[in-house]
Amino acid sequence: MTPRRVLGGVLLLLTISACGESPTPPAPTPKAKAPVTTAPVAGSPMARAVKLYDRRCRMCHGTRGLGDGPASGTLQPRPRTFANAKWQASVDDARLRKVILEGGAAVGLSAQMPPNADLTKKPEVLTALIAHLRALGT
Repeated sequence: MTPRRVLGGVLLLLTISACGESPTPPAPTPKAKAPVTTAPVAGSPMARAVKLYDRRCRMCHGTRGLGDGPASGTLQPRPRTFANAKWQASVDDARLRKVILEGGAAVGLSAQMPPNADLTKKPEVLTALIAHLRALGT
């Protein structure tokens, strides 16, 4: 090979590599995971629902929805455990909505579960509260 041909081959290889074309494809870039949100945005329906749960539900159902709140020991029957996957699968959102709005007695459950009729005027908070109950089951 002549020096001119070798130089041409080197220049060709440099041009190809400079354009991003290489004999081996680049390794795939791992996809970024969505950021994990630990707290709802202040003032959002979910933030209001979590606050409402803490004020109205936590005493009986517990912080994590295990039915182990500070008042649960005196209640018969014991408060619902939201973490039970079988129960979560057996109940639809319409039933949860009815229990929350009308109280336990309205659906044949404990009369100690009070109604929360004021939430009929806050449908977005009620929907977020149901989502929160669902999240406690995961």
